[in-house]
Amino acid sequence: MMDALNEDSSDVFPLCDYYRHTPQMPASHALYENVDHLNLREPWGTLFIRNWNHEFISDRAVSLFDSHFKRMSGYTITTEGGIAADRP
Repeated sequence: MMDALNEDSSDVFPLCDYYRHTPQMPASHALYENVDHLNLREPWGTLFIRNWNHEFISDRAVSLFDSHFKRMSGYTITTEGGIAADRP
């Protein structure tokens, strides 16, 4: 899935020519490995999608709007399956 960010929307489309995206595709992605499926935490900030709406922009892509992004002052990452370096 590729996401093209615009000033007031986000266009989501598949990378394979023979795939199609529906509104359920980005919605299901929001549920995958996210603590809060309405506030998607990314390394550079949080995307708030509680009021997401969509429209088809082609037979393969959708545009998502009515969300907003809040940039964080720093950069964060999530480490899965790691332990602190000072632990035995």
